[in-house]
Amino acid sequence: MKKIIAYLWDYLLCDKIGRLNRILFRNRIERSKLINDNFTILSQNCIGAVMYHDLGKCFLSPTINIGFDPNEFITFLEDMEYYLNAPIKIISSEYSYPVGKLGEGEHQIITLHFVHYSDCQVALEKWNERKKRINRNNIFVVCQDANMSYETIQKFDNLKQFESKILFTAKEYKEFSSTVYLKNYKNKGYVDN
Repeated sequence: MKKIIAYLWDYLLCDKIGRLNRILFRNRIERSKLINDNFTILSQNCIGAVMYHDLGKCFLSPTINIGFDPNEFITFLEDMEYYLNAPIKIISSEYSYPVGKLGEGEHQIITLHFVHYSDCQVALEKWNERKKRINRNNIFVVCQDANMSYETIQKFDNLKQFESKILFTAKEYKEFSSTVYLKNYKNKGYVDN
């Protein structure tokens, strides 16, 4: 019985109260502080969309509502201009959402998980529409350490073309300037969605 009550408290009530607090109060406060309002967020998962929603901003990024393997996300960032112009081939998969393969030839093929879409055509239209909106002079990159090796974290930190980047980690890395240690994930070993 205690486990059921704990579950209800943690996952239902606290989550709903947190969301309501964000919508009614915190988002208004954060929006009023916002000075920089024409920015692109490149993110490996849904965190970019959440940030845009919370701040009430237009999606200026093709990576919104798309999931990347973190290693492939780094590859995407390393050669972003190529991948933004590369073809996407929708493939069949076991997922309930569209999955695409990005790139061809000698470049590494990247898998795009269009997790918030049910229609392939809409997913591709949104990708193409949003990649045209990128503000190349004001890019923020957001990532998390799930399934990342030390070498991949190092590669992320070394992405010199992106001044404003952040990697949320479950372990403290004082040697990297772009990592932010989240203690709450220490026991889990990685930062999840």
